[in-house]
Order: sequence, then structure tokens, then C-alpha cells
Amino acid sequence: IFEQKLSPDDQMDYLIDKLEPIAPLCLGMVKGNHEERAYKLTGIDPLNRICGELKVPYFGWEYFGIIVNNRNLARSGHGVAYSIYAVHTYTGNKNTSLALNWIEREIDKFIGADIIIKAHDHGLGFDGPKEILEINTNNFSVHSCYRYAVLSGNFLNRVNSYAASKAMRPKVKGAPVLWLSMTNIRKVTPEY
Repeated sequence: IFEQKLSPDDQMDYLIDKLEPIAPLCLGMVKGNHEERAYKLTGIDPLNRICGELKVPYFGWEYFGIIVNNRNLARSGHGVAYSIYAVHTYTGNKNTSLALNWIEREIDKFIGADIIIKAHDHGLGFDGPKEILEINTNNFSVHSCYRYAVLSGNFLNRVNSYAASKAMRPKVKGAPVLWLSMTNIRKVTPEY
């Protein structure tokens, strides 16, 4: 944060201004390695301040959530719901394929979410649907469900940046938007 063109306060103000229009739509934010680095150096977590200003929940290292089309229907088992897990991680991968593979190889082992979102790789990526078989202990049946892996993207300038210092290949800028089908035909569709 101290190697940038703007002071840390100006950087936070800039982000607050940029995120303010979409803040009411945000489920929350998770911490990443840059916030942790700032916290270790200064005792200040910049994202905590940004979330406070925007009135957006701050989840620390990871987010567990559920999006439902109707809470009452979901409780009765007749609604549509998607479980979500989001994390930044310290683990980065050189390319999109490796990052999506890492989600399947590591996170899928212990997180049973429909949608897993990972940051830190600076890439845009989407994988799914991947079919998983689950055992339902309520009605003693086996059913298929689907999992999706998502990389959260980036807004980095490549020239003379951190990415250049690591000789990283340029990556498409932006973040994915996920369209969730809220009918009994569940489907997640990315838009970049």
C-alpha cells in the first residue's frame, strides 16, 4: 500500500467512491493478503474501514452464505437456494486452469457449497457445472447436485506493476457476474 501513487487514506476513499453505487447489492466482502499485509504493518485493516463506510458486512477470511428465491419456500423444501463459499487465499496460480483445478483439488475436499469463489489469482474463470452425487439421509436416496468454481478477476494495470515484477502474463480485467436460475432447473451462468 505504501508503494502506490495514492496515500492509504486516498486509496480507501477512492475505493469507497467506486463501490458506493453497488454497495446495497453486496452480500459482503472478504479479506485478502493485501489487507493482511497492511494490518501487520500498521494495525489497521483497510477493508474493515471500507466496509464500515459502505455499510457492507465484513466477513474476514471467508464467507459462507445462502441465496434463496423465497425464504419460506426454501424452509419447506420447495424453493431454490444456492450455497456460496468465498475466500481470497494466499495461494495463487499462474493460470486460470491451475486456479480452477486448485479449487477442485483443495477446497472441494472440505467445503460442500454449490458455488465456490476464489480470489488472489488475478484471473477470470468459471468451471461448471460439475456433477456431484450426494446421499440424502432424510429420505435415504442419492441425488445429483452441481458445483461451480469461480475466479473473481482483477483490475490491475500490468505495466510497471506487481504483476510485471513477477513476470506474470497480462490477464483480462474485470469481475464476473453470476446469473442464478431461480426455477426448479438450477443453473449458474457467468457474464464477464
